[in-house]
Amino acid sequence: WPEWLAENGESDPFLRDIAAARIMARRWAEDPPQAPVLIAGSTGATPAGRILMKAAMALPQGLVVLPGLDIHADEEARNVIAGSVSHPQHILFDTLRDLGVAPGDVRTWPGTEGAGKAEALDGLTVIEAPDEAVEAETAALLLRQVMEQPGETAALVTQDATLARRVSGVLQRWGLDVPPSSGSPLGQTTAGSLIGLCARWVLDPAEPVILSAVLKHPFARGFEGADSLDRYFLRGARNWQSLDDLAASVRSRKELDPYASFSDEEQAIAEELVEQIAIAFRETEADLSREGPMPGRKIAERIAALAARVSQTPFPWAGEDGRSATAMMEHVADLADYLAPMPPHAFAELIEAEAAGRTVSAGVAEHPRLAIWGPLEARLQSASHIILAGLNEDVWPQRPPADAFLPRRFRKDLGISDPEDRVGLSAHDFAQLACAPKVT
Repeated sequence: WPEWLAENGESDPFLRDIAAARIMARRWAEDPPQAPVLIAGSTGATPAGRILMKAAMALPQGLVVLPGLDIHADEEARNVIAGSVSHPQHILFDTLRDLGVAPGDVRTWPGTEGAGKAEALDGLTVIEAPDEAVEAETAALLLRQVMEQPGETAALVTQDATLARRVSGVLQRWGLDVPPSSGSPLGQTTAGSLIGLCARWVLDPAEPVILSAVLKHPFARGFEGADSLDRYFLRGARNWQSLDDLAASVRSRKELDPYASFSDEEQAIAEELVEQIAIAFRETEADLSREGPMPGRKIAERIAALAARVSQTPFPWAGEDGRSATAMMEHVADLADYLAPMPPHAFAELIEAEAAGRTVSAGVAEHPRLAIWGPLEARLQSASHIILAGLNEDVWPQRPPADAFLPRRFRKDLGISDPEDRVGLSAHDFAQLACAPKVT
């Protein structure tokens, strides 16, 4: 791998971070900054972070502020924690060992002396919800309740993106627009949904559900009569295979059902609409219903051409979701160049999987008093009332993924981090948030 990087003029991102940190540390050593240099809130989980911590501690006004270090843990407790990578304090004690600092030498930030054991649980409330729906309703009610108390703020913190979107949806019933800070999956945005629909549409242009969904999409332009086509000609048993068959079905519907409730004009409009759709597929060569395996880039081009033809505007590629959709299509096309020719349905599944894994900012202004954060955003902000939700196994903390290539014992021998480290960092996030003055 290092040889391949050198031959191709590339750099491993992990090694590049370390190299950049060493360059910064060398600059500080050669010309120490006279202004204060503070590294605050980092647990020292990365080698690059620890390099900067060591460099900052050597400066005249350098300072490292660790988040939530347990200064009351004795040596026996620290030894036990050292063997448990999923413990919330493990990474902090490991960082102190690497920095050569004894835990007893770490000072408490002035004015933050902890409460006694009796007061430690003051302001902490636990609610056990029977299912996700009740959990979302309860979290939304707690957020709404804060609006009745002037000057108070509240934040829902969760790793469960689905729960975050659910709570946001419940709040909209009461006119409260609080988008999750993590954004929404690309596939649920306007641009992303059109790309996803077109990826399925090219597999079967006459499929009634997808056909109707595309024609009623907010970006669809120039397809008059979609409601009539849907109501009178697409519902019920499907007796056609292609768009030509659908056109014939529309023409003969009156003969088959003389008591049909649609007018001759609505029938003519529906017939013309089917012809428009057929023309769109001919112009873009997007009908892949009879195609076998083919290069993925060609499939991507046909899907993109169909989306552009349907919208007749730059909408699918404009805005935050449009930019993300463009990047996704470029990525899957580049990826396909390294794959063998694939069936179109497999490429559609690839697009859906990629869209599900990409998030897009909602582009809505933040609410002045309410927020929905992930643990990362919550590290940097605070609120009067913290609501922690989604505290279920495999959600928070997330289960470390299985490694199909490298057993964990080999990772340790190679100096690679243990996947369980992530559980420890999640536990640390929770411990920090649970210590806020008012927590549910």
